Amino acid sequence: MKNNIPAELTKSINALAKLPGVGRVSAKRAVLHMLQDKSLIANLVENLTALEQNITTCQVCGNIATSEICDICQDEQRDSKLLCVVEGVSQLWAMESAESFGGKYFVLNGLLNALEGKGPDEIGITKLINLVQQNKVEEVILAISASVDGQTTTHVIAESLQTCDNVQVTSLAKGIPVGAGLDYMDSGTLFLALKNRNSL
Repeated sequence: MKNNIPAELTKSINALAKLPGVGRVSAKRAVLHMLQDKSLIANLVENLTALEQNITTCQVCGNIATSEICDICQDEQRDSKLLCVVEGVSQLWAMESAESFGGKYFVLNGLLNALEGKGPDEIGITKLINLVQQNKVEEVILAISASVDGQTTTHVIAESLQTCDNVQVTSLAKGIPVGAGLDYMDSGTLFLALKNRNSL
């Protein structure tokens, strides 16, 4: 059956479908919706152009920034001796939303994955070690997911940090979320909750 969708629409649909969580059906709906109100297209183009021109990566920690050094790294009120390592910017945002961390961050370029060609240098572990040594960081918190790649990355970073003097390496506690019942937890979560139990 002949495809009657104009080439321009097909290109736009294909471009949107490359975004995480957006399939071809959702991309088609979005494009058709924007065609009904073309001011949405102009607004989207304007904002994406601003992103391309004004957003960069912090040269110190890897966070998204509007200058070479992000606001968090420039904030003198934050504890530079306390460093939280996250696997991506979205995880940094999640930590910030909790409003309970007063240190600084280091954003990895993903997790170690041999199949994807992501080794220690590719995700920034060497840069992390240099930063810890230069700033004389006293504690590094590894806030990395508990996936297989995440656990591997956590182990490699912890091993690498042993070359640094007087650095305590910790990780976020893993277990039962606040307000959740035991009967809704999987066995892996219950195992971690029991293993990481606290004294009262």
